[in-house]
Amino acid sequence: MVRRLLDLVERATAEVATLIGSEVDGVRFTSGSTESIRLAVGHAVAKRRNRPLRVAATRVEHQAVLDALRLAVRAGLAQVVWIEVDPEANLRPESLQAALDGDVDLVLRHGGQHEVGTIYPVEQIARDAHRSGAKILVDGTQAAAASS
Repeated sequence: MVRRLLDLVERATAEVATLIGSEVDGVRFTSGSTESIRLAVGHAVAKRRNRPLRVAATRVEHQAVLDALRLAVRAGLAQVVWIEVDPEANLRPESLQAALDGDVDLVLRHGGQHEVGTIYPVEQIARDAHRSGAKILVDGTQAAAASS
């Protein structure tokens, strides 16, 4: 029975890795998005040893993201550069560019804002972030709800 369950998890891991274009070792299952976000933010913070992690995010991120950022800031482990959005929660491009020009390490982004239905151009944001030397963390948890 245990071997069968392990085989199912291995198969699911391989399917998810294929779906997102990742190596199998890059896939982790957690209890939910809050745990995943805390794990990812914690990992990014831990990689910065000589100064606080500089994070670019919007104030319309999921509460789990905002909570993880607040904890890291309170501990002196992160600084947040806020990206402004319009009334429909669309990123203001000049605000994103200013954040990227400000030497951020990590851009936190929703895949989709489920409350107002905004879908974000994640591929373009990732290209811009990588071009400036930043990593990107996409919270895709609500993207399906935003697109429906």
